[in-house]
Amino acid sequence: MHAEILATGSELLSPDRSDTNSLWLTARLDEVGIPVRRKTIVGDHGPDLQEAISQALGRADLVICTGGLGPTQDDVTREAAAQATGCPLRSDPEIEEGLRRRFADRGLEMPSNNLRQAMVPEGGRSLPNRLGTAPGILLEAGGRLLALLPGPPREMQPMFLEELLPALRPHAGLLRVARRVLKVYGLTESGLDQRIVPLARACPGVEVTVNFSPMDLELRLAARGSGSEPDESLESFCCRLREDLGNHLFSEAGEGLEQVVSRILRERGLDLALGEVASGGLLAARLIQAGAPLRRALLAPSPPSPDERARPVFVPWPGDLPSARAAAVRWRRDTGASLALVVGQSQGSGQQARVPVALSHAEGTRAQELRLAAGPLLWARASQGGLDLIRLGLAGFARG
Repeated sequence: MHAEILATGSELLSPDRSDTNSLWLTARLDEVGIPVRRKTIVGDHGPDLQEAISQALGRADLVICTGGLGPTQDDVTREAAAQATGCPLRSDPEIEEGLRRRFADRGLEMPSNNLRQAMVPEGGRSLPNRLGTAPGILLEAGGRLLALLPGPPREMQPMFLEELLPALRPHAGLLRVARRVLKVYGLTESGLDQRIVPLARACPGVEVTVNFSPMDLELRLAARGSGSEPDESLESFCCRLREDLGNHLFSEAGEGLEQVVSRILRERGLDLALGEVASGGLLAARLIQAGAPLRRALLAPSPPSPDERARPVFVPWPGDLPSARAAAVRWRRDTGASLALVVGQSQGSGQQARVPVALSHAEGTRAQELRLAAGPLLWARASQGGLDLIRLGLAGFARG
């Protein structure tokens, strides 16, 4: 059996909303050996949704629709499913009674449009919704299964696990899919690919995808098999990767570098003082969001003008490795923090910028000149380089 997922709702076609239901459903279906081969987003337009359901049922053994089961006029999933399958809608007395009771228990009068939620395609059965008014529907049509689930995740997820999943297990395959997301820093995309190719050839059962971002490289791994086979295949592949990539591999759980650094600081009981120029405060923002123990953060977006009376903390502003190193040592002593990181002022012209970064610890100081592409992403790349210096420095310093 293989599946397709249809996410409905015009809001999912806007730039400010994303379809998270499909991601969650894909993970759950992977676990029981039902691979997802296609995902589609369809707006709240009946004919479009009817066509999408018809086409999906022509390809997949299982089609799961999320959303569009509410009481309003733009909730058109039931009607579209009935038209696509040729199964007319019928009112279910039990659902209708349950809806009336639910409103009565809350001391409310039920609006008449809620009766739309009691309509079920002929031959289908309802899936109870203990957290909302919209029941789901499971329907067999032409030897294919069509499941309609509510859109809100807090309703959809329990319904899938408690009502739909038991009905799917007899149809599930013997194979399951295990996945991992790894994060790499300090290699180019082509350089990483060069290292991955021989490993992938040696482990043909593991699918490898490399995704590039300005911050890091992401390795997505997938393995299919029965029982514990997929997990064992992934672990074997990851063991080879650890040896080959060394310190370039910073996460095997899909974490961002700020999350890794924050976790290490918390585990060791260390706090951090930051001084930023080239990273523009982004490094502090990322660490704060990840819950890092920050003692103090100083943002210095540009050198002061000669007539400014205020004396800057860093004099001169760190523009090279020696001054960045000295500033980091002074900043750690002034703040009393366990560590201090300084991201200095970018130098250079044209397409490349040089950014000095330095990390001070009671056991020593590390400094590095980052060579980064100039442009609007310089702040992000400088913050990533600073985080990586903290990570590598913590690996080198004795545990506190």
